[in-house]
Amino acid sequence: MDDLITHATSGDERRRAPAVAVLPVGSFEQHGEHLPLITDTLIACLVARRIADDHGLFLLPPITMSCSHEHAQMAGTVSVSASTLYAMVGVGIADEDHSAPDRPHLLTLGMAGYTANGIIGQPSLATAAKGQALLDSFSESARAHLALISAV
Repeated sequence: MDDLITHATSGDERRRAPAVAVLPVGSFEQHGEHLPLITDTLIACLVARRIADDHGLFLLPPITMSCSHEHAQMAGTVSVSASTLYAMVGVGIADEDHSAPDRPHLLTLGMAGYTANGIIGQPSLATAAKGQALLDSFSESARAHLALISAV
């Protein structure tokens, strides 16, 4: 993970003078036996690094714990409350609800209500090419958002 976080000095950033910062927010939770507990943080760091590099933004260090109550029954999971995460991130996320129609009782049953091994989905279908395509897409999508921020 060392290559996914910034090693910039304050002098480096002063010279670059980026106007926007990127904050990777991950989690520390189970992902079955085949992936590390820090998987979501690694992904968030990879995406944030790519967007920061592609668009000349300031890369912040990751927040490595989030609201992971649905994973609470699984070994290794560390979770903070939604209000704590909100305070750590410090942005207006109150209206950003997400539905999970395939897992309607996820917050009451947790992951254990749907899977014994902590895996939902088909990780065996993942490929490096698919990951690269997603990363390319995230970076391109960030371009439109950055244009809006710059216009304000």
